This record gives sequence, C-alpha cells and structure tokens, in this order.
Amino acid sequence: VNNAGVIYVGEYHEMDEAFLRQLIEVNHTAVAIGTLYGYRAMKAQGHGLIVNVASQGGLMPVGTMAAYSGTKHAVVGLTASVAGEAEAHGVQFRTVCPGNVASEMLTKAQTRGTGADSVLRRLPKLMSAEDAAIIIVDGFSKRPRKIIFPWYSKVLGLVQRLWPEFGHRGVVHSIEQFRAERDDSLSQN
Repeated sequence: VNNAGVIYVGEYHEMDEAFLRQLIEVNHTAVAIGTLYGYRAMKAQGHGLIVNVASQGGLMPVGTMAAYSGTKHAVVGLTASVAGEAEAHGVQFRTVCPGNVASEMLTKAQTRGTGADSVLRRLPKLMSAEDAAIIIVDGFSKRPRKIIFPWYSKVLGLVQRLWPEFGHRGVVHSIEQFRAERDDSLSQN
C-alpha cells in the first residue's frame, strides 16, 4: 500500500517553491517509486496486489488545493496505466480515492492566507480512518480498479467526467469564497 499525502491550502501562486517540491515528492514521487519497486518484486514472483491511495481530489480539480489535486491526479493516472501493463504478469492494482478522512494530513495542512482555515472547516463531515479502512478492505472483495468513497465522491467524480465545466466552476467558486474571507479578515485588522 502506497499512502502518502501532504496538503497546501491557498492560492497556487502564493505557494513556497520548497514546499511545492516537498508536496510533489511525498504525494507523487514516493508513490511512483513505491509502485516501481513493488511491481518489480511482484512481477518476479508472478503475482501481487499494489494499492495506491489517491484522493477524491485525484478525480476532479479542487479549488485552493491545486498542487495536492494535481499530484493525486498523477497517482490515479499512473496506477491505471501501470495496471494494464502489469495484468499479464499477475500483478493487480487498485486505486483508493477517499473523500475527506480525519487524518494528520488535514490537521497539519500548510495554509496561506487567512481564509485557508475556513476552507478546511467547510469540508464535509470527516470520515474516521477506521471507517475508511473498513470500506477499503470491503472494496477489495468486490475487485474494482478504483475504490471511491463516500457516496458523494462517486457522484462528484462521475459528474466531473460527464461535465468537466462542473469542476472548473467549483474551483472558481472556491477561490472567490477564499478571497472574500481573506479580504474580510484583513479589513477587520
């Protein structure tokens, strides 16, 4: 299981370059390298299962979390691409795309701008890590290539595929809200 994630909340152009590099290293590069070595070992033994944890953010754009979303899109794409190659060698792949799960990643999110904390507070109710684990293990028995949860993540992912403008409009709305809250906070100081 390759599960790694750090997050930045704020406008992309305000990110610190060093943190952006760290975010890419953790969220994508570590998963890609783990996939490489796991695949090699499992190919040699003739079977295996690699699980890469992405995110709902890997299925659609996420306003105020562009770098995070971009790296999770990369994990989804990598896993789907390697799965086709690995099938002939007996190696299976699954991508897990959870919605919002209570984790240190969210509590330790790097934020920029006074509206950033309000973005995290507006997230839908967080699922416990234990409940997420139960859904993931149950999902393995059904053998889907992607395990997407909770229900709203499935719906949002489907809507995004059918109507890409939906995601774009969502990003525009999120950024507008973020900027308004930041500007209100700054004007009160």
